[in-house]
Amino acid sequence: MAVKTIATRLVLDGEAEYRAKLKNINAELALQKSELEKIQAQYKNNANGMEALTAKQSALAGQMAALNEKHREQSAMLDKAREAQQKYARMVEELKGRLAELAGSAEDTSEEQKKLQSEIDAAEEAMQKAANSVTFYQKQLNNTERDQAKLGEELERTGRYLDEAKSSADGCARSIDQYGREVKRAGDSSEQFGNTSKEAVNQL
Repeated sequence: MAVKTIATRLVLDGEAEYRAKLKNINAELALQKSELEKIQAQYKNNANGMEALTAKQSALAGQMAALNEKHREQSAMLDKAREAQQKYARMVEELKGRLAELAGSAEDTSEEQKKLQSEIDAAEEAMQKAANSVTFYQKQLNNTERDQAKLGEELERTGRYLDEAKSSADGCARSIDQYGREVKRAGDSSEQFGNTSKEAVNQL
């Protein structure tokens, strides 16, 4: 017997408003990212100076503010999806209880049972759609939290460099150059490992 797969999501209250808000948030994120790219190009030869680091910190903070708002909106929709899933689960349980009562009746309740079974099927489908919505919004939230973690690290590192630049005699953070060299070495090592792996595979 083929298993029916319900791939669609439940349309939740406020979903249209959520999509409109998310569109604005993503536009703000794109704006802040382009601002950061402009700063990186503008201060390409003086990335460790106070002016460059201050501008970079501001752009990163703008991105974080937008991500935090995105997180709040996604969390709210996830809560709504979970509430809907629980509501339909309770409905299914209640309808099945009523069906069991009718089935145990001495009277002919076949028509009522048929109607109840139809209601149960609809409630179970809605419950599955709500579960799909829970999965959908949880994935979105996970992605946002990943982006927040990465951006938080970059903000913290930029803050350290800015503090160093403020306390230095020439207004520059020297350790940012060291960090750049470490990143480059890590990239070179990864590339070398990749080439070695390819050679090993070719020799098999």
